[in-house]
Amino acid sequence: MAFTVLNAIDTKVPQPPFYLSGLIHVFATCKIDTHLIKLFENVFYAIDRQLDCEKRLYHVQLTPVTCIVSDNDVFSVKLSDTTLAATGAIACYCISKWQHFDDQHICTFIAEELYHHFWAIINELDVNFKVIEVLRHIYPNIKISDVYSIQEMREEAIRLKRTDIDFDSLC
Repeated sequence: MAFTVLNAIDTKVPQPPFYLSGLIHVFATCKIDTHLIKLFENVFYAIDRQLDCEKRLYHVQLTPVTCIVSDNDVFSVKLSDTTLAATGAIACYCISKWQHFDDQHICTFIAEELYHHFWAIINELDVNFKVIEVLRHIYPNIKISDVYSIQEMREEAIRLKRTDIDFDSLC
């Protein structure tokens, strides 16, 4: 790697499935409990399944992402000694802010950042819908209203001048 995460500790971190093992690199600046590791791994698996369903694993050049799991919202990276410049994708997860959220919401937080990266979708409204597709590999009966505010989505659609969404069917 062209850079390392400063203050990363030697601790058990979530492991991506085989096909994503070269694409997701996880560093932690704090210990991660086994339940949270399992949630990350479930999302990694669901991302893998969705990429496979869409044949993106085979037909799209995917780039790696570095996931930083931290108990605070500050982190630093350091270039390797031989690296003069670097670019890369980083997904940051401040797990200390997650203590009052249920598993479905935590999986949503994890999946959103990975979805932005692997599908190259910037628009939050579109990501909301796509993340639900991913999460259905974990929670088959999940509805978008279980983890997102339909009212906030409506407001975003108005701001973006999107008229193609039937919000009444989402409730």
